[in-house]
Amino acid sequence: MSLIKNINLKLDEFELSISELEISDSGVTAVQGESGSGKTTFLNVLIGLHKPTGWHWNFKGTDLAKLDISERRL
Repeated sequence: MSLIKNINLKLDEFELSISELEISDSGVTAVQGESGSGKTTFLNVLIGLHKPTGWHWNFKGTDLAKLDISERRL
C-alpha cells in the first residue's frame, strides 16, 4: 500500500486537504469527482508540480514527497 498523509494546499480560493489516503500498489486506481473538486490538483501534487509543505507519500519504504520530480519517475 501507498500511504499519503497531510496534503494541505491552498491555491487562490481553492483548498485541497487530505489527512490520510491509502492507495493499493496493485491494479488500477481511479480518481473521480465533480468538476473543480481537486482531482488535477491532487495529481499535480503527486507528480511534484505543486509542493505543499509537511506532506508524506510512503511508497515501498520511500517517502516520494521528498524526492525531486525527476526522481519520482511518474
